[in-house]
Amino acid sequence: MGVQDKQKRLLPLFKHLTSLTTEQLPVDERDPRLKDVGVLQRGKLFSCFHEDHLLEAEKLFTVLFQAKDFDDLIQLCQQARDIVNEGLFVFAVSVAVLHREDCKGVTVPPIQEIFPDRFVPAETINQAQKFDRQRANDDPVVVKIQETGNILDPEYHLAYFREDIETTPTIGTGTWSTR
Repeated sequence: MGVQDKQKRLLPLFKHLTSLTTEQLPVDERDPRLKDVGVLQRGKLFSCFHEDHLLEAEKLFTVLFQAKDFDDLIQLCQQARDIVNEGLFVFAVSVAVLHREDCKGVTVPPIQEIFPDRFVPAETINQAQKFDRQRANDDPVVVKIQETGNILDPEYHLAYFREDIETTPTIGTGTWSTR
């Protein structure tokens, strides 16, 4: 299986993660390797700086990293997607994909594409969806950006550099700490 085929099988796992139900896959239907994950509830914020969250992410990563082959990895991801917290899922799957030999060349989508609601105001997303429903053809939907800030505030000049958006499939997004 080529990189492009693997990419096509992996990408759907990252679509509409936040719109899933809070119901989990019944325990008796789960792969036994996933028995120790699913502690952090869906919809809660995940942070690798919380020890409990990180331990659960490590467990999921280990299971995914040790999957027999790419097909087994996808099967485990499909089950884990409905069991674990969505942020934890993205973190663990991203790290596993970056480290597995059979995933060389496969990339995960940028975090701002997976969770656009965390980077774009809800009213902007709603406006884009409204425009999309009203258009008659495949013309792109362009929503004007409404920047916030004040040029008189010295902090405003640094805002671009302090934004927490990674454009590469790395795991550094949202991982700065005040410790």
